[in-house]
Amino acid sequence: MGAFNGLRITTKGLALQAKAQAGKPLHFNRIAMGDGSLTGQAIEGLNSLISEKKSLTITKLLPLTNGKATVGSSFSNSDITTSFYFRELGVFAQDPDIGEILYCYGNAGANADQIPAAGNGTDKVEKAIDVITIVGNAATVTANINNSLIFVTKTEFDAKVTELTAAGSVTDVRIGNRTANDTTTPSFSGTLTSLISGIFALIKGITGKTSALTPPVKSIEQLNNEKVDKVAGKQLSTEDYSTAEKTKLSGIATNANNYTHPTSHPPSIITQDASNRFVTDTEKTTWSAKAGTVSPVFTGIPTAPTALKGTNSNQLATLAFVNASNETILLSSGTNLNSLIITGKYNGTGLINTPAALGGAWCFVDVTGYSEATNWATQTVRDFYTNRVWERRLNNGIWTEWIPLYQTYIIPGDTVILSSPAEKAGEYNLKTFRVKRAGKYRVKGEWRTTDNGYAGTMSIRLAIASAGNLTADSMNYGVGTTSSTFSAFSFDFDLAVPENTTIVLYGHRGSSSPYPIIVIRNVTLCGTEVFDNTAGANSVSEY
Repeated sequence: MGAFNGLRITTKGLALQAKAQAGKPLHFNRIAMGDGSLTGQAIEGLNSLISEKKSLTITKLLPLTNGKATVGSSFSNSDITTSFYFRELGVFAQDPDIGEILYCYGNAGANADQIPAAGNGTDKVEKAIDVITIVGNAATVTANINNSLIFVTKTEFDAKVTELTAAGSVTDVRIGNRTANDTTTPSFSGTLTSLISGIFALIKGITGKTSALTPPVKSIEQLNNEKVDKVAGKQLSTEDYSTAEKTKLSGIATNANNYTHPTSHPPSIITQDASNRFVTDTEKTTWSAKAGTVSPVFTGIPTAPTALKGTNSNQLATLAFVNASNETILLSSGTNLNSLIITGKYNGTGLINTPAALGGAWCFVDVTGYSEATNWATQTVRDFYTNRVWERRLNNGIWTEWIPLYQTYIIPGDTVILSSPAEKAGEYNLKTFRVKRAGKYRVKGEWRTTDNGYAGTMSIRLAIASAGNLTADSMNYGVGTTSSTFSAFSFDFDLAVPENTTIVLYGHRGSSSPYPIIVIRNVTLCGTEVFDNTAGANSVSEY
């Protein structure tokens, strides 16, 4: 640190010193560092540093002899962003009348040290700053001390270590008050407080009191004086045996009041009640004739209580229970199928959580529940008006979507799915439609025949074929004509056509040649609006 050659008290510092001699408190606020230079100013007249750069919190206030005291702080350049010359040093105090004043001031002049900025990453500066100043004989000297920034010098540290390790240095004052208890488990090691607490716990265990500080009713010495010594061949009794009782026993004659219980006695002397009854031989025979509980064999017409419908246990099932279980239960409108998990047959209309395509229409519901838990079940729904069927499952408490099991509910309509307006003539296979979706269909169009020298009735038929192979005749539909003028025809399939199936339109040839030629035109495949011809769903071809 630069040479300051001592600090001088300012005029306001002297005024505060005088007030302190008169009994006012002398309180130091802070220490300040600066880089200002004196250019003829009188130090006594200064009220602040010429160019203050850093204000320091006081960390030390140490009284000295001869009316002096050490006011100290610590400095670090960790928050210094611009370097400066440590040229000014001042101590500020609190005047009770005018507020904070510059109490004493020093200037190093050309001997100032440069304080580098912390940002250059190379120079880290930390200083302990002690200022010895005059306090006189002030009655009260205080300072705002920041304990978190206090540092000690090595000399101070070594002196304190010597003081604390000297013989006899551990006094009651240093140990201070300790609070023991009588609940700590005794141990041979630990802190002073825990060792003493363990001793108290032992004392409480010996006295049997709720607190180690409660004295016992009798001391150990008293108990020792009042004890009864054990005599060989004798033992203590839990009851007193008096002389009078001994005299009484000695006076009883031999075999006096010696009672012998008879070998038998009549049943009438025994009092019977609800818990104690005699059993006759007839009752024993009746009971022995009853069926056992393990694999019993019944005769006649045995009866049993009828369980409630939906009971799922090991209880016997009567005919009444079986008949009731096979009955179809009518569900009220608004019943939520999500809560229907008891095995049985049901029906109703206006039900909730039915298949979307069914809506609230009348339907039959079959439920198969799981006997071991209520979060597993299967539901099957059948449309009352058609043969549409759906199924879903309750898997661990979560219902799956409704899955249609059959698609035979399509009623043929006149919505055109595929169309082939061009004429086609032939003797047998005339037109082929391949459908992607299952359902019922209608085939319409116009046709005529040429007799081609053949007299008789010609026919045209529709047949379902799979991969080009015609099915059995039971799936054929036909009509005949002998007209050479176009007339309309229309066929409805009564049965459902499976998906990815080929529908073949062909002419039925006569039984002898020359065979007729059949001509068709404006042939359309019709269904309902649920069928479409997008994305190649259906196709049409000709043989």
